[in-house]
Amino acid sequence: MRLKRVWTVVLCSGWLMATMSAGFPPPSADKQGAGKEARRTYGPDDLRKMISVVKAKTPPTIDGVMTKGEWDDAAAIAGLTKVWELGQWGVHGASNDSKVNRIGVVASDQSRFWITYDDDNLYIAYRSPPPARPKDSPAGTEGMLKRTQTGHDTNIDWDDSIDIEVMLPTYLGFDDYVIQINSIGTTFDCIWGGTPAVGSTVTVGWDPRVVNKSTLTLDGWVMETAIPWKDFGPKIEKPQPGEIKFMNFGRLWRTPADDVRAWAAWDGFRPNGEVRFAGDDGIVVQVADTGNLAHGQAVFAARIKNVSSAERKVIAEVATDSGELKDKKELTLKPGGSAPYRFEGTIDFAATNCATTKIAFTVTEATAGQVVHVTTLPVIRPPQPDLSVRKYQRDKILEFETDLASIGVVDYRNARIALEVTDKAARKRVFRKTFKGFTSSKPALQLSTRKWVPGAYEARCVVSAPGMQPHEKIVAF
Repeated sequence: MRLKRVWTVVLCSGWLMATMSAGFPPPSADKQGAGKEARRTYGPDDLRKMISVVKAKTPPTIDGVMTKGEWDDAAAIAGLTKVWELGQWGVHGASNDSKVNRIGVVASDQSRFWITYDDDNLYIAYRSPPPARPKDSPAGTEGMLKRTQTGHDTNIDWDDSIDIEVMLPTYLGFDDYVIQINSIGTTFDCIWGGTPAVGSTVTVGWDPRVVNKSTLTLDGWVMETAIPWKDFGPKIEKPQPGEIKFMNFGRLWRTPADDVRAWAAWDGFRPNGEVRFAGDDGIVVQVADTGNLAHGQAVFAARIKNVSSAERKVIAEVATDSGELKDKKELTLKPGGSAPYRFEGTIDFAATNCATTKIAFTVTEATAGQVVHVTTLPVIRPPQPDLSVRKYQRDKILEFETDLASIGVVDYRNARIALEVTDKAARKRVFRKTFKGFTSSKPALQLSTRKWVPGAYEARCVVSAPGMQPHEKIVAF
């Protein structure tokens, strides 16, 4: 049987025209202009990601608990970027299979992945922060993750899940091995193959023996997995020292909001991150924080570890493409030792007129000149206020998360958000209020849905502040 499977996520719709109702200011005339959304066009080599991984001395126990010492020598990544639009069609072999994405802002709340390996397996650990909870909601893990799919090769992307992709270092003519895992251990795996010129194919019959285990606590979701190298073949083999494979790691959020994030993707989720398998020893970088670039806050926090028996020197650098921010430090690492690196800076969107489009954190071995880590992130200031909806089904609460970074230095206490919610089927307005007096650029607006009937709703939001044209956004949920 051929099954059509679809991923569709739209996180930031365009600013739409609508008939004004009394009491709502008119939206600005430029809201339909091209390029007004918080996204930019980047080519496959513009946002380079590269990590070095060393062999695990002892294989981690796959039990969903990152026991102290298990992942100490693993490379760690952060800085996942929002994928504004992700589509996948014809997963069971249709001739018109295709995948599409658009790069958006770096996510402000970061998931992290740890990567290591040995001669038998590729090992990956994942830790996700818990979703924000509404005010006065009782603590508990119930409802933190959507996990409905229990059958192998079912629609895992409908659930909160992670995405792992492995491919040889070329874009055309080689297979992309895809594995998705939800929080109850259900897996979906397939092989994307072919080239855009002749059309691609998808093989769902590929079934690697993925071992995975998750735990869910108030601290978030932790997942550990082992994937046998021998199950990738014939094109993906056990890596030799110094070999590079392309990989990508992603997180699909489904609770409490739809949100898709990727580490290194181009042309859909096709992997664009270079993973260098260093062998028994090397320099490992563990990134912990990348700041809030959408708000101009650049932070790179990492621990750099020398997994070898000889002293090594490394150079850690941060630089924007505009030259606005620069930092360079030389660190001496004792055998088996490590050192922290931290950089903080501010990107002045007004002063640079958005000349800064990306920022890179690079670590290089000083003696050999070997690059061992690169994290390049997009710098995108939201050109208009943003709005997303989080649904807390158990608590019967809707939370509208807003981002007012685009209004710049305006005192947020003088900003206003007019919010109106309509029951689409009944064509009846169920909520209307104007909020003001904010103390931050990311106010959260909560309202109860206890008296609402299940169905489709539409929220219309108009943001206004002194010195700016009002902006409108419509979100369906």
